[in-house]
Amino acid sequence: MATQETDASQIAFGSARTVESALIQKPIGEVWAAIKKATFEWRGIVDKVEGEGGVGSERKIYYTADSQGQPWETILIDGISDRDRKLQWTVEMADPIPDYAGANHTIMLREATGKTERDEKGSQRCFVTWSTTFSAGVSEARVQDSALKKEESFDSLAKFLGC
Repeated sequence: MATQETDASQIAFGSARTVESALIQKPIGEVWAAIKKATFEWRGIVDKVEGEGGVGSERKIYYTADSQGQPWETILIDGISDRDRKLQWTVEMADPIPDYAGANHTIMLREATGKTERDEKGSQRCFVTWSTTFSAGVSEARVQDSALKKEESFDSLAKFLGC
C-alpha cells in the first residue's frame, strides 16, 4: 500500500485567509448583475453550473477538464445582498478532494470613485474584493493558488464585461 507524505512546513495549522481586489472599469450595477447570479460564468474556467435559487440553495460547478478529469465543486449559497452587493458561499464538496476541511468565500463590490468623479449615471468604476477563509489544515501552496486564481478571475470578469 502506497502512502503519501506531506512536508509539515507546507501545512498551515491554523486557519488561513486570502483577500484579493481589483478595479473593474464598469458601473457597479453591471458588475453586480454578473456576480449575484452565483453561476460564475464570468470566471472563464467554468464549463457548466447545475442548480439555482437564492440563499440556502446549492450549485454544482463543473470546471474546465484537465488531464485528471473534470473537477467540480458543490457550494452552498450563504448570502446574497443587493443592498451591500455581497455574495457569500461555502464549498461543501469537491473533486478532487481538497487539502482543507472547508472554505468560505465572499465577493463584495463598492463604487470606486468619489462624488465629484461620478456622472449623472453614477460611478463608472467598481472596486471588487474577494476573500476566502480556509479551515485549519490548508497548505501554503493552496493559499497561494487561491490568491492567483482570484487574480485570474478578475481578469476574466473584466473581459466578460467587455472592459
